[in-house]
Amino acid sequence: MVSIRLASRVSVLMLAGALAGSAAPGFAQTVTKSSADRINVEAQSLPIGRVLRDMLAVAPIEALMIDPKVEAHLVNVHIYDVTPGEAINQILADSNLPFLVWGGAKGPWRVFVGDKDAAIRVSSGSSALTGGVAITPQNAEAQERVLEAEQREVQANEENMKPIAMAERQAEAQPVVIMDDPEVPGGYTMIGESVIYNDPSFVPYKNRPEVVARRLATDVASIP
Repeated sequence: MVSIRLASRVSVLMLAGALAGSAAPGFAQTVTKSSADRINVEAQSLPIGRVLRDMLAVAPIEALMIDPKVEAHLVNVHIYDVTPGEAINQILADSNLPFLVWGGAKGPWRVFVGDKDAAIRVSSGSSALTGGVAITPQNAEAQERVLEAEQREVQANEENMKPIAMAERQAEAQPVVIMDDPEVPGGYTMIGESVIYNDPSFVPYKNRPEVVARRLATDVASIP
């Protein structure tokens, strides 16, 4: 599933997930555990890059990609007793920055903040980004990850649609018997687009002699 948040258009993915595996034993000051699978996040005017780096210790984030231009964007976060996924969603939504989160309900997630084409991969131990200069190999990697994730999502949607299409075909294959049509003595049975008349002596309108003769006498060239 994809979640994209732009300043002019909001589409927030409500992530729901528990802490995967065993988390790192020590958490940054901005992040504390409230229970085995829930956390608190407290930040007052801190750079979003710092807050998200701290989240790497407690959330199954596969890749954290940050645009250097928004690394120092200050955020205020006061979140209590939530899952790591809910915390990531709220931090990004409240930042009013463009972002993209890719992954399932419980992760692992790939997080892009700012311009995804200029985003650089960071780790919990890396220093703050400066200068806003994009690194081409990393940008190419980020774009490739997005394209691969889009392809996987399309394939997943196609797989999800197969049972629906199968059910529709099976429904169409079920015979429908019509017995109360006053113009069709004996009634008829429909299977998909095929029609079987129950009275073998009944002649459908288009096959009646006068209708056939009229159709054959029609000058096709004169039809506007």
